[in-house]
Amino acid sequence: MQINFFGDFVAPSVTHLSLSKDLEKLIGKGDVNVVNCEAVSIDNATGKYGKIAKSGPNLSQDVNTPQWLEAHGFSVVSLANNHIFDYGEDALLATMHAFGEADVVGSGKWSEAYRPCIVNVQGKKIGFIALTHCEFGTLTDKWEKKDESIGAAWINHPCVDKIVLGTRPCVDYLFIFAHAGVEHVNQPLPEWRDRYRSFIDMGCDGVIASHPHVIQGWETYKGKPIVYSLGNFYFPKKDQNAANWFRSICASIRIEGKGSIELNCTPLRFEPDNVYIDDTDKAQDYLQKVNRILNDELLYMDFINNTCRVRLEIYYAMLLNGGMARCHNMKKILRLLHDYAFKGLNFDSTWFYNFFRCESHRWCFERGMKLQCGYK
Repeated sequence: MQINFFGDFVAPSVTHLSLSKDLEKLIGKGDVNVVNCEAVSIDNATGKYGKIAKSGPNLSQDVNTPQWLEAHGFSVVSLANNHIFDYGEDALLATMHAFGEADVVGSGKWSEAYRPCIVNVQGKKIGFIALTHCEFGTLTDKWEKKDESIGAAWINHPCVDKIVLGTRPCVDYLFIFAHAGVEHVNQPLPEWRDRYRSFIDMGCDGVIASHPHVIQGWETYKGKPIVYSLGNFYFPKKDQNAANWFRSICASIRIEGKGSIELNCTPLRFEPDNVYIDDTDKAQDYLQKVNRILNDELLYMDFINNTCRVRLEIYYAMLLNGGMARCHNMKKILRLLHDYAFKGLNFDSTWFYNFFRCESHRWCFERGMKLQCGYK
């Protein structure tokens, strides 16, 4: 049995998008192919769906994306991510209903978003739970309109552990498909390593994650695979210099007859009209470097600490100027603070709100503060 996991998918147009023959063969070997659909599939030209107020961009994609994904062999689709609510409830529901045969997991009403997807393969029950870190559209408050609110399942809600423990006896294998982390950083925060390992401790057979838009490393914990970030399966960007943005991996999990689990990661790359297996030395070198850091505690913690120090000033600027000023200059930060205090500059509260709401940003900020100020 083989289960293939693919990263973030956002396609402005699928009209000319194709997969290489080698990649099609890889997908064909999968008894289940799982992908993260990173944005709603709607026709923006109608003006029916309005953008929600949020920090960061509001994303949407080709209205034909669901049909394209199904036609190319994707049978389990996660909608548990930070952009799936960018155009509100109606757009999310329209995207969910646009899929036909594929199982959609991680979104909807509370009972739908937190409900595991169970697929029968070769006489075995395979369970999937899709979860995201906390951003706009994440279902976090069970006390407020529980049966009415629409959104995505939050990975750190207290109910999640109970759901995992309750699902495990009902399936032969259980996988978590997570969407979390700090963007553009190719190592996971220690807090996410601890959280993903906790799922293995609860009996899950693997944790596969996306969101950072770059590949992060992978490891085996208690004999079970944890992949910290798959990268962008297909997510066009104008900045062609962001080389790692265009890379991803397919995480293939093979389950043999005696229940042994084997992970194989295949490097992928995409261009405007094509996604293909990248078997170049450069791709392999990149993966080896990422994993070498992850699996060396001294290198890993040095990388994490340096990253959090650098991002600390970025976070200062985001808090002071509503996310618009990405400055690394402390004098400029102090000048902004002065202007807010004495010139009455407007403050964009959405950035402030999301900064504290999203645990990925908050954890990175806290670690940076601890390092800078010597806090315990």
